[in-house]
Amino acid sequence: MGPDRETGKADNHANKSFSHEGDEIRGWLRENAADNFFVICGDRHWQYHSVHPTTGVHEFGVGPASNDHAAGSPGFNKDMHKFHRVQGGFLSVSTRAEAGRSVILFQLRDVHGQVGYEWSQNRAISRA
Repeated sequence: MGPDRETGKADNHANKSFSHEGDEIRGWLRENAADNFFVICGDRHWQYHSVHPTTGVHEFGVGPASNDHAAGSPGFNKDMHKFHRVQGGFLSVSTRAEAGRSVILFQLRDVHGQVGYEWSQNRAISRA
Protein backbone atom coordinates (compact mmCIF):
# COMPACT_ATOMS: atom_id res chain seq x y z
CA MET A 1 0.00 0.00 0.00
CA GLY A 2 3.00 2.24 0.42
CA PRO A 3 2.79 4.97 -0.49
CA ASP A 4 5.39 4.62 -3.21
CA ARG A 5 6.89 7.06 -5.70
CA GLU A 6 4.47 8.29 -8.38
CA THR A 7 6.83 8.36 -11.35
CA GLY A 8 8.37 5.39 -13.08
CA LYS A 9 6.70 2.82 -10.81
CA ALA A 10 4.24 0.17 -11.98
CA ASP A 11 5.10 -2.95 -9.99
CA ASN A 12 3.04 -3.09 -6.78
CA HIS A 13 -0.33 -2.42 -5.10
CA ALA A 14 0.80 1.08 -4.10
CA ASN A 15 0.97 2.17 -7.76
CA LYS A 16 -1.91 3.24 -10.01
CA SER A 17 -1.29 0.31 -12.36
CA PHE A 18 -2.33 -2.16 -9.62
CA SER A 19 -4.65 0.06 -7.59
CA HIS A 20 -7.75 -2.03 -8.40
CA GLU A 21 -6.09 -5.22 -7.14
CA GLY A 22 -4.77 -3.42 -4.06
CA ASP A 23 -8.22 -2.03 -3.25
CA GLU A 24 -9.76 -5.50 -3.66
CA ILE A 25 -7.35 -7.26 -1.30
CA ARG A 26 -7.46 -4.48 1.30
CA GLY A 27 -11.28 -4.53 1.21
CA TRP A 28 -11.29 -8.30 1.65
CA LEU A 29 -8.87 -8.00 4.59
CA ARG A 30 -11.07 -5.36 6.25
CA GLU A 31 -14.09 -7.66 5.98
CA ASN A 32 -12.41 -10.95 6.89
CA ALA A 33 -9.31 -10.31 9.01
CA ALA A 34 -9.61 -6.75 10.28
CA ASP A 35 -7.41 -7.03 13.38
CA ASN A 36 -5.60 -10.24 12.54
CA PHE A 37 -3.52 -9.45 9.43
CA PHE A 38 -0.56 -7.16 8.81
CA VAL A 39 1.43 -6.50 5.64
CA ILE A 40 5.23 -6.55 5.75
CA CYS A 41 6.98 -5.09 2.72
CA GLY A 42 10.62 -5.92 2.14
CA ASP A 43 11.24 -4.19 -1.20
CA ARG A 44 11.54 -0.56 -0.13
CA HIS A 45 14.63 1.52 0.55
CA TRP A 46 13.15 3.27 3.58
CA GLN A 47 11.37 2.20 6.76
CA TYR A 48 7.74 2.98 7.54
CA HIS A 49 4.49 2.06 9.24
CA SER A 50 1.46 2.98 7.15
CA VAL A 51 -2.23 2.59 7.89
CA HIS A 52 -4.54 2.62 4.89
CA PRO A 53 -6.97 5.55 5.35
CA THR A 54 -10.17 3.71 4.35
CA THR A 55 -9.53 0.06 5.25
CA GLY A 56 -7.28 0.43 8.30
CA VAL A 57 -4.83 -2.22 7.00
CA HIS A 58 -1.37 -1.83 8.57
CA GLU A 59 1.79 -2.14 6.48
CA PHE A 60 5.38 -2.14 7.73
CA GLY A 61 8.30 -1.39 5.40
CA VAL A 62 11.44 -3.21 6.54
CA GLY A 63 13.95 -0.91 4.83
CA PRO A 64 17.34 -1.79 3.36
CA ALA A 65 19.92 -3.74 5.36
CA SER A 66 22.42 -0.84 5.12
CA ASN A 67 22.24 2.93 5.24
CA ASP A 68 24.13 3.04 1.92
CA HIS A 69 21.04 1.69 0.12
CA ALA A 70 18.50 3.97 1.84
CA ALA A 71 16.97 6.31 -0.77
CA GLY A 72 14.07 6.93 -3.13
CA SER A 73 11.29 7.56 -0.62
CA PRO A 74 8.26 9.60 -1.70
CA GLY A 75 8.53 11.34 1.71
CA PHE A 76 6.35 11.39 4.80
CA ASN A 77 2.61 11.17 4.03
CA LYS A 78 0.56 12.49 6.96
CA ASP A 79 -2.56 10.70 5.71
CA MET A 80 -0.97 7.24 5.91
CA HIS A 81 2.32 7.21 7.81
CA LYS A 82 2.60 6.59 11.53
CA PHE A 83 6.37 6.39 11.05
CA HIS A 84 8.73 7.10 8.16
CA ARG A 85 12.50 7.36 7.84
CA VAL A 86 15.01 6.96 5.05
CA GLN A 87 17.47 4.75 6.86
CA GLY A 88 18.67 1.16 6.84
CA GLY A 89 17.89 -1.47 9.41
CA PHE A 90 15.39 -4.23 9.90
CA LEU A 91 11.98 -5.11 11.34
CA SER A 92 11.57 -7.45 14.28
CA VAL A 93 8.19 -8.96 15.11
CA SER A 94 7.34 -10.84 18.28
CA THR A 95 4.18 -12.36 19.70
CA ARG A 96 3.25 -13.42 23.21
CA ALA A 97 0.31 -14.31 25.39
CA GLU A 98 -0.22 -12.00 28.33
CA ALA A 99 -3.09 -12.14 30.86
CA GLY A 100 -5.53 -13.86 28.48
CA ARG A 101 -4.61 -11.62 25.55
CA SER A 102 -2.41 -12.11 22.50
CA VAL A 103 0.10 -9.35 21.81
CA ILE A 104 2.02 -8.65 18.60
CA LEU A 105 4.90 -6.18 18.67
CA PHE A 106 6.53 -4.61 15.60
CA GLN A 107 9.88 -2.87 16.05
CA LEU A 108 11.65 -0.99 13.26
CA ARG A 109 15.35 -1.02 14.16
CA ASP A 110 18.39 0.75 12.76
CA VAL A 111 21.45 -1.03 11.32
CA HIS A 112 22.85 -1.43 14.85
CA GLY A 113 19.66 -3.01 16.22
CA GLN A 114 18.45 0.03 18.16
CA VAL A 115 14.66 0.48 18.18
CA GLY A 116 13.61 3.62 16.33
CA TYR A 117 9.87 2.92 16.35
CA GLU A 118 7.55 0.34 17.82
CA TRP A 119 3.85 -0.43 17.61
CA SER A 120 1.82 -3.19 19.22
CA GLN A 121 -1.69 -4.55 19.19
CA ASN A 122 -3.44 -6.93 21.55
CA ARG A 123 -6.74 -8.73 21.68
CA ALA A 124 -8.49 -11.35 23.74
CA ILE A 125 -7.40 -14.92 23.11
CA SER A 126 -10.23 -16.93 21.60
CA ARG A 127 -10.95 -20.25 23.34
CA ALA A 128 -13.06 -21.74 20.51
